[in-house]
Amino acid sequence: MPTPPCHSCERRVYMMERVCAEGLYFHRECFRCSTCSSSLRQGMHAFDSGQGFCSCNYNESCTRSFCSRFDVKTMQH
Repeated sequence: MPTPPCHSCERRVYMMERVCAEGLYFHRECFRCSTCSSSLRQGMHAFDSGQGFCSCNYNESCTRSFCSRFDVKTMQH
């Protein structure tokens, strides 16, 4: 079975170096906020349309329809 590509850079990502979020695979160094490029951590991020966001940028761009799709306890509105 082929190794899935990184959602961000589209290169092959091996099990030892990957992060899985929302069913997508990333290299650890590619798992970054789409707005500010800060590194994301498991459980400390939100996703919309395949893009990851840190808690600061998630809260800035938050709308009711966007928020209703996530259950992220660490991110307050």
